[in-house]
Amino acid sequence: MRDGNKDGEIQFRPRGGKGRKRMNEETWRSPEGRLLMVAGYRHNKGKMPFSEQASVENLIRYVIRDQKKKTAADDLIGYGAFGAPEWMGTEEIVRMFHLVQDQYKRKGGIERYMDHEIYLFSEREIERITERGDTVENVARRLAENIYQEGHQVVYGVHKKEIPDEERGKGHIHVHFAVNAVNYKDRKKRHENIKEVKRRGEVFHQIAMEEKA
Repeated sequence: MRDGNKDGEIQFRPRGGKGRKRMNEETWRSPEGRLLMVAGYRHNKGKMPFSEQASVENLIRYVIRDQKKKTAADDLIGYGAFGAPEWMGTEEIVRMFHLVQDQYKRKGGIERYMDHEIYLFSEREIERITERGDTVENVARRLAENIYQEGHQVVYGVHKKEIPDEERGKGHIHVHFAVNAVNYKDRKKRHENIKEVKRRGEVFHQIAMEEKA
């Protein structure tokens, strides 16, 4: 297990305990924003995260708060998509994701259908966004566009969660990304690791601060 608390340090923090579901996170940290790649829930039986086709719809509905239980819907600020027609509803977005995934022909099939990433804005980033007359929703769309340009369909949702955060207190604003693990350009799988999380976290911070990426 790798862990630490210094600014800019990458963290890999398994969560959970024996006999429970466990969430794995690869985390990029800085004094500014923070990007987490949530690998999902790994069961004791060895089941891979997001290994079932149903996880596509489940994750997308979670990100845009289009679930049967509406208890968390009030924390949604806005959402959108790249590579799928967001204006046609959740079912059509899911269908478009499946169309790309159906092109993946590697022996053994798709072991992971989706990636779930979260970017937590720092107070300084929020201040910078406000100072230049921008909005968090617009910045979130640019972050999602960056993922799409690399070849992956993505649905994003901007949330403001009224729960304590260890570094930002209450009401921190963050963006969830539901990313298709299959690249629509070359039909290959997305390979994620700590190095990639660090690289994308730095790019996201540059976009948030309106610096050259």
